Amino acid sequence: MRTFNEWMEFSCARQAFGSFINIVMRFYLMKAVSKSANLPKISILILNHNGLAQNKEMLVQCVMDALSVKLNKEIIFVDNGSTDGSVEFVKQNFPREILYVCLKQNMGYSQGMNEGAKHASQNSKYLFFVNNDVSFSEKVVEHMVKTLEEHEDVAILGAGIWHRDRVFVGSFFDLRLTHHTPKGLRPPYCVTAVENFIAVRSSVFNILGGFEPNIFQVYDEADLCLRAWLAGYKVMCDPRLIVYHRHKLPIKRNNPIRVFRFMRNKYLIMIKYYEPIYLIVYLPLKILTDIWWSVANPRWRRRRSIIMVFRSIFDLVSNLRTYYERRIKSQKLKRKKIKDLIKIGVLKL
Repeated sequence: MRTFNEWMEFSCARQAFGSFINIVMRFYLMKAVSKSANLPKISILILNHNGLAQNKEMLVQCVMDALSVKLNKEIIFVDNGSTDGSVEFVKQNFPREILYVCLKQNMGYSQGMNEGAKHASQNSKYLFFVNNDVSFSEKVVEHMVKTLEEHEDVAILGAGIWHRDRVFVGSFFDLRLTHHTPKGLRPPYCVTAVENFIAVRSSVFNILGGFEPNIFQVYDEADLCLRAWLAGYKVMCDPRLIVYHRHKLPIKRNNPIRVFRFMRNKYLIMIKYYEPIYLIVYLPLKILTDIWWSVANPRWRRRRSIIMVFRSIFDLVSNLRTYYERRIKSQKLKRKKIKDLIKIGVLKL
């Protein structure tokens, strides 16, 4: 058995060790807080359209997650013409500092986010574009900010999106804008990040002119990311960072309207960015491929895809002047050509 003196010595040693551990923990905690405090200001833009009626649980979770971020931040709640009382609900239940941008009608993802970005503070370095049905942690946001601080050539950063037991970490395309497995381009670089949760340098967002206003829905993020690549920036997606997406589409995937947007927007992206030699070859090839699948594939036939192909062509012809002006504007931003993206593995022949 230990003597009284031995017990006293043991007790003092234990107290000293405990004090040492506390000092070490405080040091690392202060260091971590200091690092977080030195990070720049961010703007978290939450886009909502009837989120209260469609997915109340995720709407609440998304706002709570944004409020829990302890970085220097501002939260901008962009309401896309909701008719379900979403804004009133959020104001009543989350009376903290949230800036509300209320649009009179549903302007789609691109225009909605563009309107929200106009209200971001000028000293906000990064814009986080978040859908109202996404749940995320403070650590993910902090890590994304640090990554962008360390990689100045990266303009857009995405995270892994957990949805229906799968993780989506960005897309890779060939020149017909068909998804493919990347070759030659080492991860975590990708052509386009997933739109549900992305961080964009505000300075680059302004240079690029924001999201394409003529794209209401589908491939809006692909357009922005491809524009960033062609302007000389990079797009990165970190699969180690996971956010959760519980999506309830107001328009089902097989709905003809969504099929139309899926086709038309791809054609528009080609018109905006492809040099003449690629445009002459790949736009007709893409249209012919869509016509073939619309006839040969039963699933495409059920979607009335053949009608949507010709409706897309009619839209392009009807708005040719508008789309030509968008092409001229997009071409002026280009620092790289399509062939350059092919060489580095961003696009595939």
